[in-house]
Amino acid sequence: MTGGKPRAARAPSEMDLRVSAHLRAHRQACSMTLVELAGLLGISHQQLQKYETGMNRISAGMLYEVAKRLDVPLADFFACEEANEDDFVSQSPTT
Repeated sequence: MTGGKPRAARAPSEMDLRVSAHLRAHRQACSMTLVELAGLLGISHQQLQKYETGMNRISAGMLYEVAKRLDVPLADFFACEEANEDDFVSQSPTT
């Protein structure tokens, strides 16, 4: 056992919270309950609720499964009304 401090949990990023909000919105738009979607994903409704609130981060593989079950494009989870493409693409410095 090491004597170092325990690693602090990392707070969810703005993108984590955006994905979480979109997950909930898409589930509700499909008129699906937490229990129904969680059953299709093979997880508990409590775990799905943690994904939707941003308490737990959702993995890329699980997000892919969610998109498949809800029949929405994966990119919809990352959509941002105010952002443009330049916000997500690194640009080379201009000289």
